[in-house]
Amino acid sequence: MPITINGNGTIGGITAGGLPNGTVTRDDLATTAKGSILQVVSINNSTPNNLASTNFQSWSALAATAATIYPKASNSHLLYVCGLNLEHDAPSTSNIYGFLSLYKDIGDGSSYQSISNSYQYMSESSDSHGSTTATSFIYTDTNHGVTVGNPVSYKVYYNRANNTSSTHFNQVLTVPADGGAQTSFFSNGYIMEIAQ
Repeated sequence: MPITINGNGTIGGITAGGLPNGTVTRDDLATTAKGSILQVVSINNSTPNNLASTNFQSWSALAATAATIYPKASNSHLLYVCGLNLEHDAPSTSNIYGFLSLYKDIGDGSSYQSISNSYQYMSESSDSHGSTTATSFIYTDTNHGVTVGNPVSYKVYYNRANNTSSTHFNQVLTVPADGGAQTSFFSNGYIMEIAQ
């Protein structure tokens, strides 16, 4: 018996027990319902950045935070999440602060451009030996600006605002608990595409 839908919202032609197995597969169902996750691109990179005092009050790209995604929907939101590990050199006790911003490249020839409402503030106190910290950068891009299937790339940039000593991201350090081995630190995260 064929399945029919009549004008009063009822469906006919389905017997007790429903449809036979395999009649409706995952691919037959709508995968773009609002809030559904369309794809996830991982970030896992230990590339270090050593920003010398000459980078004072300028924006510097953090290579380990770069990732590219190819959106599957034109109106989807892209959630960028990435952990950052950094160490500041400091000649004396000081309060170091700076800024983080997410940049994106939509392949239109203009290269990476700052996303104006993505700024994050970062501050910490330091003794004469410097200081280390870990933080996360989280941002939802509600207008990725590319057509379906084209790439959009993201990368975090850093601006140290008040201290001219060096800052190191993903610096290789000695971990005593691992027998004093030199250990690389990673920027870990993801870009998640969410249907709207």
